Amino acid sequence: MLILVTLLLLVSALGKDIQLAGRLGTKTPYNDFVKTGVHEMPQTCFKEHCVANYMYKVVRHGTRFPTAKHLHKMIQLVNKLQHPEFTTDFVKHQADESLLCDVGIEELSTMGARTRKAFPRLFEDEYHPLRYEISSSQVTRALQSANAFAHGMFKDDPKLKSVAILSETKSYDRLLRFHKACPLYSSSVKKNMTLKHNGPIAELSEHIMSVVFRSIKQKASALNLNLNELAAKDVVPVVWDICMMEYSVFSKVSRFCSLLSSKDVSLLEYLDDVSTYWLKGYGYPINYEMSCLLFSDIIKSIARASSSKNPSHKLHATIRFAHAETMIPLLSRFGLFHDTPDNYDELEDLEKVRNWKTGMIVPFAANIAVVVYRCGDQQMIQILHNEHPIRLPDSICPGHSEEFMCPLDTFRLAVSHVVENCDFDKICANQNNLF
Repeated sequence: MLILVTLLLLVSALGKDIQLAGRLGTKTPYNDFVKTGVHEMPQTCFKEHCVANYMYKVVRHGTRFPTAKHLHKMIQLVNKLQHPEFTTDFVKHQADESLLCDVGIEELSTMGARTRKAFPRLFEDEYHPLRYEISSSQVTRALQSANAFAHGMFKDDPKLKSVAILSETKSYDRLLRFHKACPLYSSSVKKNMTLKHNGPIAELSEHIMSVVFRSIKQKASALNLNLNELAAKDVVPVVWDICMMEYSVFSKVSRFCSLLSSKDVSLLEYLDDVSTYWLKGYGYPINYEMSCLLFSDIIKSIARASSSKNPSHKLHATIRFAHAETMIPLLSRFGLFHDTPDNYDELEDLEKVRNWKTGMIVPFAANIAVVVYRCGDQQMIQILHNEHPIRLPDSICPGHSEEFMCPLDTFRLAVSHVVENCDFDKICANQNNLF
């Protein structure tokens, strides 16, 4: 009994210096920001006499249970360790793989309520599918997110009986799952084994895995955990995954986190930033070029809302629910959080300020909204990232760089080339879009 108590105290001591909030890459729970007060109701408009007329919002699904592939690896490691303190609650949730958890449902439900409160004029009318167009990818966790958001947004509507959620077939969803429908991206980036073993992140990944594995083994030996027969690739990503997912899904610090030092977490966070930069963000043009249909849909929907002939059923909002693989290319297409590979060359200064911080940019339930305002005789747009106004880059609003609002005509002209050149089949077949 004394030995067990000693081990428990040691495990606790090993993990107490780790700060996880906001540092888990795409596995970061949205509530990390809510809890810190970041989501106190923002000032949505910085010009007087402006009235919101339309919103186009894209939302990543909320916090979910691990996928079947990751869950299998977690259980494999737990079974090999055979240690009473190193197990995982996910063993009890195998039937829930990939589905939204309670935290994820709350994230989207409360976001829906906040959105309605922040834009009362847009959402003052009773729900009608022609006023509020809600769609989702055909993946269950995205559909669950759409449902939870709609429930939070329209919960006070006494006449509401159901909400229409549109969805495209999985195999042909070029709007919200373009990463699955683009052959060039699939073959040249996502499944390119040459890139995986010899690309820009290969050497970095191998180095970080080696450093963190040595650190884990040192801590494991103090706990009589035998990792001698296991390789770094079978331990490091799985330990990190259990640590991240138990924090996100169950709001607790897992025993597996005790195997990581604060430096280890910084290294793994950095690796996630670099990986998403190259494989989903600015790294290769095809990553964001393939989002052109979604980007074009934003522009066309703004025009459609402005030209509505039926005032009683005028389109107030378009809200779409998708994935990190949707959000990251779209944010890059907008030119937001732009960074260069030079900022990812050195490991010595891991705390260096970088624009591309995945945990801040694309946590679970990440979202981007384009809001159209009528300001006197002029229409203006504002972009909200994770519910807060963001300064607009010169690439999408020339002459208004670093401002929070942009004339709609200026924005349309600046991005017109994206809409005019959006031939999805051509983009996804042209090798010139890779580099």
